[in-house]
Amino acid sequence: MLIVALIMLLLISIIGVSAMQSTSMEERMAGNLYDRHTAFQAAEAALREGEAQFVSAYPDLSVVSGAISLQMNGRAVAATYQLEELESYESSLEAGAEVETTGMVVRVVAQSNGVSGERPVVLESTYVIEE
Repeated sequence: MLIVALIMLLLISIIGVSAMQSTSMEERMAGNLYDRHTAFQAAEAALREGEAQFVSAYPDLSVVSGAISLQMNGRAVAATYQLEELESYESSLEAGAEVETTGMVVRVVAQSNGVSGERPVVLESTYVIEE
């Protein structure tokens, strides 16, 4: 009888340890996903900030880069943006057809690494102001 009880205790202990390991892995996965989404949101905010800086500085592209810091759920998240004037621009709507603009075309690249600094997200947009 004692041997049966010890075997049952061993089986229950193995099941408990396995459940704890599974729960720990799921919690780490959820934390990584949260950090990745936070990095994406910060990069998107930096992208919009870069576009706004371009609009306010047009036609003089004096601001070519910048950084912002956001508060998300009580945590500070940093993001950066860079502006680059494009001399030529090809549209992806028609293969090989160039878009003729009378204004300025700028590529805005934004990056954030999330709260932990280990989840890099890079977003890019092409912004056109026509004269």
